[in-house]
Amino acid sequence: EKPSKSPKGGKKEDKKGKKPAGDDGEEDGGKKGKKGGDKGKKAPATEPMAEEKLAPLSIEEAKVLKEILKKCVFQGVVVGLVKAVERHPKADNLYLATVTDGGFTEAQVVTNNKDVAPGMKVAFAPVGSEVFDEELGTGTTTVKAVKVRNVNSAGMLCSGKLLGLNEDGDNVLQLPAGCPLGVDVGEAYVRLVKPEMMEEAKAKAAEARRQAEEAMAAKKAAKEAKDAQKAAAAPAAAAGKEGRDAEADHDEKIQANHDYCDACGKPGGRLLNCAGCPGAFHPTCLKRDRDRDAADDATWHCESCAKLLRQGKPTPAAAAAAAERQN
Repeated sequence: EKPSKSPKGGKKEDKKGKKPAGDDGEEDGGKKGKKGGDKGKKAPATEPMAEEKLAPLSIEEAKVLKEILKKCVFQGVVVGLVKAVERHPKADNLYLATVTDGGFTEAQVVTNNKDVAPGMKVAFAPVGSEVFDEELGTGTTTVKAVKVRNVNSAGMLCSGKLLGLNEDGDNVLQLPAGCPLGVDVGEAYVRLVKPEMMEEAKAKAAEARRQAEEAMAAKKAAKEAKDAQKAAAAPAAAAGKEGRDAEADHDEKIQANHDYCDACGKPGGRLLNCAGCPGAFHPTCLKRDRDRDAADDATWHCESCAKLLRQGKPTPAAAAAAAERQN
């Protein structure tokens, strides 16, 4: 006897039994739910590449870097790593970025930059740091923890223009993937992104130093030449001091207690002493009535003393000196 065939209903039931409708619904619903939950999130950060260690700066390089960053208006802004990004729950044009500086600081920051993605190294201004005050247009303002649409934001992601490093004010300043975390963003930018700035500034500093050294050498040479000139003129000056001419000698002996010339009798003007008497004379009178003393070729006398000398008689000053010697 042949076995009876199963009814068509059984076959359908078997087919339905292989894949129950309820399982399909649960699986699809699970997938859709998962997809919907990830809709507002960006992919988590990938494994970061090895960080590049910055070599210590020399004293000269530190001075050059300080000069480059002199125009920048920020303090405490460091290199941070974006670990995760998701949409703001109450604003379509805002994002929540989880940022770390590689140390103890990990903060949630609200940003409107849609290009921020996990794994990026960015300019991160933690709470307490200082950035340019855009409202006042001058000076700095301290970064504080705030609420943006009822969501906490502890810090800022800064553009290059805000920091004074470049002119891009629309995008967050991005650093190379190998940039070490937590270092000053200005140093990282100059040394890793724009090393030509450092080289140009070093060349400029070297040129300025060369010019200063040349100026110093020229000043030293001029001083040495002046000292040599003084040394060469010293013997002549000493000789002139010992035996200067009568006019120069009389110029140093201005009579203070006379108010008239003993030769012409006119008052006022500059009066000079005669070498042979206590009289005071105008320089013109001495020049008119002068005569040389045989004992001292650089001494000049008035007319009366010169006449006594011509007669071989002592001047009043010489007679007084002889009398003093006898006493």
